[in-house]
Amino acid sequence: MKLPLRFPRFRPQSTSVHSTPMRFRPTGLKQLLVLGVLALLGNVGFFLARQYVDVQLFTPRPERSEQIVSAIPFGTDQILAATVGNDLALLERGLITQQQHFDTPIAGMAVLADQETIAVGTSGGIVALLNPQFQTQRELTINRRVIAVRPGDDGGVLVASGIGAFSDRYFIEHFAPDAETPSWSTQVEFTVTDMQVAVDRIVYSTANARVGSLAPDGTKLWTVTLRRSPTQLLLLNNGDILIGDERGTMLLLDTNGNVRWQLALSRVQIQSLYATPDSELLFAGDTRGSVFVVSPSGELRLTQSVATTPVKAFIPRENGEVVVLPGTGTWQNLQPAAVTGKELAERVRLGWTIFNTLLVVATLTASVLTVERWHSAIPLIARRAWRKRGIYLFVAPSLVLISLFSYYPAAVAFFYSFTNFSLNRIFRVVGLENYQQIFFDDFYFWVGFGNMLIFLITGIIKSLGVPLLVAELVFWLPRESHRYFFRTLFILPAVVPSLVGILLWRMIYDPVSGLLNQSLRTIGLATWQRAWLGDEHTALWAIIAAGFPWIGAFPFLIYLGGLLTINAELYDAARVDGANWWTRFWMIDLPLLKPQTGLLLFFTFVGSVQSFGGIYLFTGGGPGYATSVPALQMYKQIAGGEFGYASAIGVILFSLIIVGTVINLRFRRSAEVI
Repeated sequence: MKLPLRFPRFRPQSTSVHSTPMRFRPTGLKQLLVLGVLALLGNVGFFLARQYVDVQLFTPRPERSEQIVSAIPFGTDQILAATVGNDLALLERGLITQQQHFDTPIAGMAVLADQETIAVGTSGGIVALLNPQFQTQRELTINRRVIAVRPGDDGGVLVASGIGAFSDRYFIEHFAPDAETPSWSTQVEFTVTDMQVAVDRIVYSTANARVGSLAPDGTKLWTVTLRRSPTQLLLLNNGDILIGDERGTMLLLDTNGNVRWQLALSRVQIQSLYATPDSELLFAGDTRGSVFVVSPSGELRLTQSVATTPVKAFIPRENGEVVVLPGTGTWQNLQPAAVTGKELAERVRLGWTIFNTLLVVATLTASVLTVERWHSAIPLIARRAWRKRGIYLFVAPSLVLISLFSYYPAAVAFFYSFTNFSLNRIFRVVGLENYQQIFFDDFYFWVGFGNMLIFLITGIIKSLGVPLLVAELVFWLPRESHRYFFRTLFILPAVVPSLVGILLWRMIYDPVSGLLNQSLRTIGLATWQRAWLGDEHTALWAIIAAGFPWIGAFPFLIYLGGLLTINAELYDAARVDGANWWTRFWMIDLPLLKPQTGLLLFFTFVGSVQSFGGIYLFTGGGPGYATSVPALQMYKQIAGGEFGYASAIGVILFSLIIVGTVINLRFRRSAEVI
């Protein structure tokens, strides 16, 4: 008897996401409510506290500088300024009330003890003595380039001058009132960079990193040698000597020339120094337009950028304010009394950030414990982990090392991207300022991003084109010995370090003796010769062309290995069907090599985004910015001590790699499903 076939009845399962309702624990909801109230009260409290303690350390003034070289105060509200155009200008509220032109650059200015005589020294070897109306009373002929002019206690003038860029023919001389010749002249060791005068001594600095002291009669008292050449000197009321050098370091010497402390403020030259009358706050301005506030003990208290040009002078006012003069740009009012409030505001801001970070962590933890399903899963996971504790114990060292050397640096870099972390300024959280500057103000980043796209496209062509062709040719050689020979021949260059290959191609591109230019000259194409890596029109493409014919060992082996895994029966069937070599390549090889192609695409994408070593060795990103990429810009920011900005660039590049990885995985899964 034949039994009828019976199939089980198909019952579709419900796919509704609401089949199992999510339940919440009442205690967890209460915890979330408490955290919400705490967040509201805490943020309001921090906001009010910051508004209460925060004060403006710098406020813009309506005045503006135009190519000022140096400036000194004159009277109560006036400023004497020397300009790039060799003009001496008297400024009152930013307006030029008087002006005098000199034939040679102004090297020094001083207001003499009578407060009615202005001494102006020029590089032409003249010290002109002017009245307040800029009328020349008399001139002192120095016959040497004037470096600095300072007032003498007796109403005379002190002049530092010399001949030669780097020589010992430099002198400090004193001219008594109404005298045409110096009352004394002292030769110093090297090119003078600055000079300051006190009641009991004269202090000078030289370009060979020396600081010396002279008695009022010109007798040498002592000389010390520092690590770098000083650029600015300032004598404090207690007799100490404040120094700023060519590499952004501030030093404090005692009256005998001993170093009390030194502090690295910037990586560029210190252009100006100032100290409050009680010497409780020390200020320095550098070439980048940043102002640094330092305590008498050598502790950096605050840093703020006030201009885009060098800070040329600090001009004190009777009301306690200080006018900050940039070379070109808007003047700033500095309130020394506001330093303490500004420090408190920065501490409140840091505490605010820490509070919100802890609050986010607590909220996420409470959210997990609030959901009934997640809360009940935690003990189950803990029991399973305890049962397998032996396995976790063996895995723990690897997890700890990976977390310490991989995940922790990445997390710290992500945090630093929201700060101004730098060797040149005080640390503070700046939120999205780094990202805003990158996306809207950083011209070099977007030029580098365009170059990166060009490297990516050409890299894909180079990685997927020639290596696949060579792998096909080697694979279809009729004899095994020939395949072995050519396989070895193409892999052998991989033993040569990539650095050697880059240096070899630099020699090929050499504009004088390089193989490329020599070959062009030989075949009669001398007009095609170029400085291939020095021309902004050819440098980028020269780097791309390096390594020709671009047969990398890695992509070649990947494709050759993929061809070896293809079932030979497919080729036999194609031969029987009459398929030619192109049909076989298009219908069999390419579809079955998709995994290898996807792998090479991924590595090419990652390498194009994060690699910069070859570009750095070839051109360093130049000429100009012609070959710069974001990864190289990040490296240069790190080298310059700008870790916060570099971290922001790194986070952007990391995000690009994550997006590319997700897209690659999505396509691979789609291909597997098909």
